[in-house]
Amino acid sequence: EQVLAAESVARLSAQGRAALYDALAELYLVSGRSRDQLAAAEQATREALLAQDAHLLSQARMCRGTALLLLGRLTEAASVLEEAIPAIEQAGDLRDLASALNNLALVYQARGAFDQYQQAVERAWMAALQLGDPALLAVMGCNRGDASYLTGAWDVARAHYERAAEVLRSVGPSWAAPYPVL
Repeated sequence: EQVLAAESVARLSAQGRAALYDALAELYLVSGRSRDQLAAAEQATREALLAQDAHLLSQARMCRGTALLLLGRLTEAASVLEEAIPAIEQAGDLRDLASALNNLALVYQARGAFDQYQQAVERAWMAALQLGDPALLAVMGCNRGDASYLTGAWDVARAHYERAAEVLRSVGPSWAAPYPVL
């Protein structure tokens, strides 16, 4: 954070500042500092707009939407994520797309909009499938299980959870290992 207070930040291009604030927002995300994440993502958004960098703008918006979700500001989170997703799709960034769709699905779930939740989960699953990352596939498979569970399709839910666990067994230890168990 002290680095950001230095004069050297002002000498960076708008694109450089956008990337810097986006990275800071991501660091705040993993450290659980959602309010700081939101402030950094908002600054990254402003800088990306100045730089006219569509990729950085979509990343900053996704990070902003995630922060709003974590802060319980669901209406704002949905709006920001819904705006970011088409740009992420256009950029072809499958990992960010899966993440943005997953976060949007969580907004829908929290609102009780289970049909929208299931649609967003399926779109996130398709992005993860194209990416081919086993850990991400397992997490998204569990989300498919959650969507099935919430709509009363318990046998389908169980099958999704079991497939997710099987995928993870084939790759060994992973950050995603707790998801099927939970």
